[in-house]
Amino acid sequence: MTVDFNVANFGIGLPFHALTRPIPVTMPAHSLKMVCITWVPPFGGLLGVEVGIQVAGQDRIYSQRVIDVGEILLPNQPSTFEFMVGNPYPFPITVTLGAIRHLPQWEVSFDPPILQLAFGRYPRW
Repeated sequence: MTVDFNVANFGIGLPFHALTRPIPVTMPAHSLKMVCITWVPPFGGLLGVEVGIQVAGQDRIYSQRVIDVGEILLPNQPSTFEFMVGNPYPFPITVTLGAIRHLPQWEVSFDPPILQLAFGRYPRW
C-alpha cells in the first residue's frame, strides 16, 4: 500500500497538492503502523490537509482536516474571513453555504449564502 500527504488552500472545490511522493508501506496482517512526514506551512491561515491510503485493487481512502495556522480571533470582536470557492465539475453547480455553531454564543453569516458557479469559475468571496 501507499500513503500520501496533500495540502490545499482553504476553500470549497479547490485542488489538493502533494507534499511528498506516495510513501510505500508494507504491513503484516493484524498490524499497526504510523506513517509521518515533517512539513512546515509556508504561510499562516487556514489550510486543508489530506492523508490518503491506496491499497492495490481497492478504492483510495482518505481523511481531510482543516488546520488553523496562526489565526488570531479576539473575544467579542467580529472577524471577516474570505475564502475561494471553485467548481471542479464540467457543468454549472449551486453551492449552498452553512455553518455548525459549536457554541451558542458564536455568530456566523455568509454573504452570499448561495453561489451559482459556472465550470472553471473561482470567484473570491
